[in-house]
Amino acid sequence: MAVEHHDIRAERGAFIAQALEEFMLLCRMGWQDRSSRVISAVFLATTTLCLAAAVLAYALQPYSTLAGTIHAELNLGIDNSLSEKLGHGLAFLAAALFVMCHIRDRSRVALFLAVLCAFIWFDDTARYHERLGSVIAEAAALQPAFGLRGQDLGELAAWYIAACLLAPLLAWALKQRMTGDLGLLFAAGLCFGALVIFGVVIDMAHIVFPVKALLFLEDGGELITLTGFCILAVSVSQTRERYFQTN
Repeated sequence: MAVEHHDIRAERGAFIAQALEEFMLLCRMGWQDRSSRVISAVFLATTTLCLAAAVLAYALQPYSTLAGTIHAELNLGIDNSLSEKLGHGLAFLAAALFVMCHIRDRSRVALFLAVLCAFIWFDDTARYHERLGSVIAEAAALQPAFGLRGQDLGELAAWYIAACLLAPLLAWALKQRMTGDLGLLFAAGLCFGALVIFGVVIDMAHIVFPVKALLFLEDGGELITLTGFCILAVSVSQTRERYFQTN
């Protein structure tokens, strides 16, 4: 029994070590590739400029008509604003790039990430968690709890349902993974973890504590993490031949 437990720990350690090694290799190759650096810099500059303009316009709108107009267009908390549309574009682009990576290299993890980014795009554009959350809250007659409305609890349930639907695809991708997949998944996990923090945790915190700074943190953080997904997709697409072969 002790030997079996030791073997499990050894396998887990080897799994983590391989993921970290592949992740560092992907980062190094992405940085060394000039096209990846340039495209990533464009993504970062666009997102940074959008967020800086949104915050600055919000601060100056009481004193400037132009600032008020820019704020109306870039408002991070308004549906169909330019900031939100930028997020839609980033999620869709990341999904498309991961699909191309799967087609060329047969990476199942790339396919999973394509589906994940496509779901993020679908959720943002179709308001999946808001709509399903409303249906669940009404059907189950959810009552406010922990400072959250019934609608908010329904949205959490909608997220849980989505996670349950995506989990089998992740298990399938990991079961027959190819070398390089763990590093790709590790990098995507960092992006997705940040997205959950900003899109779910900070979102719920903003409902309990309706402070404008939390709204900026929530929507701004989501934009940054979606930019991270795009940078990852670009890096693996630009270096895929050397990255998967080196592994």
